[in-house]
Amino acid sequence: MSDRPTVSTVAGQKGDGVDLRTYLERIMDERDQRYENRFKAQETQRQSEMAGAKELTKAAFDSAKEAITKSEAAQSAYNARSNEFRQALDDQNRIQLPRVEADARFKALDDKIEELKKGTLRTVISASAIALSVITLLVMYFKK
Repeated sequence: MSDRPTVSTVAGQKGDGVDLRTYLERIMDERDQRYENRFKAQETQRQSEMAGAKELTKAAFDSAKEAITKSEAAQSAYNARSNEFRQALDDQNRIQLPRVEADARFKALDDKIEELKKGTLRTVISASAIALSVITLLVMYFKK
């Protein structure tokens, strides 16, 4: 047997034991293998999580594209209706008489009516004066 300590002599036991160095190397190899397996498992899990996240991201982008397409279609329909309404209002504005112009026309008509009233009054006064003159002449003629 060698002079090197064995696992059993370190543990205080008697008997044929494994060399301490060999024992520690085996433990380190086992642990290294466990860590390697754990690392591979984590790597596999990370890759599957990334694939899942990629699928979710793709689904979200597809949904966003579909929503944008629907939104654009709705906006186009709204714009078409809005343009039709705007055109109808423009047509209506072209046909209708503006308020300022209507007020000016009514004022002109009111002025003409006032002139006619004044003219009619003059005509009545003139006709009355002529009738009075004729009556006066007739009275004077028949009185003689």
